Amino acid sequence: MTKEKEQLSHHAQKRTFRLLPLRARCAEDLYPDPHNAETLARLDSVSIQECGEPLVDLRVACPDIVFASDELYLLRAGAAQRLTLAQERLNAATPGCRIRVGDAFRSSEKQARFYRIACMAVRVLRPYWSRSLIREAAARFVASPFANTPAPHLTGGAVDVRIVNAERNPIWMGPRHVGFQRFDCPELDAGARSNRDLLRIAMESGGFSNYPEEWWHWSYGDSGWALRTGAECAIYGAASQGAHQTNLP
Repeated sequence: MTKEKEQLSHHAQKRTFRLLPLRARCAEDLYPDPHNAETLARLDSVSIQECGEPLVDLRVACPDIVFASDELYLLRAGAAQRLTLAQERLNAATPGCRIRVGDAFRSSEKQARFYRIACMAVRVLRPYWSRSLIREAAARFVASPFANTPAPHLTGGAVDVRIVNAERNPIWMGPRHVGFQRFDCPELDAGARSNRDLLRIAMESGGFSNYPEEWWHWSYGDSGWALRTGAECAIYGAASQGAHQTNLP
């Protein structure tokens, strides 16, 4: 990431973190729904039984989806198969529409860079908070790569997606302003709500679960997925990019 892009990302994070409460004493105070908050402590309570699936190239594994850039997109083999199922469900409901992937597996270096930027943004906005509360607040929007529980994108089970139409133009998912990124934002117009539901139906048909703070973030197999769905355990720990498959059987 260039210095200019880091500065832009920092400004974007500052806008996002204006959602944080002015006063907070504990991790639960940072979330609009404290009882279901995905705090670091709750995520750490989920056991992980690594299944050993490799990372696969999504362009090979999921030829019917599209991508935001020309970079390499990797996902666990099982999650990739489920993404194909989600695309099939979407195509059955709205022929011609495609799932577009904006981010999938991240290296630990990339995740750490994003997290440091997030911590900087929180520190600027809430300079009187403790270090532990700043870290927890940053992790609400960018998972910490230093926590005991692997960050979703580090597991290869998380993917950031949206829907594009037959002309490959993004369909309306709501304003990009701060406050509209929660999936169930009550201020959404009918069109955005309907389109988010279309994405939800497709992704849930593949077994993915949404992180409610970000309508675009879906995962399968990681600790957040296990916590949200009530699964007995997570099946994906931290993945290694060096072991990914380029050709599937």
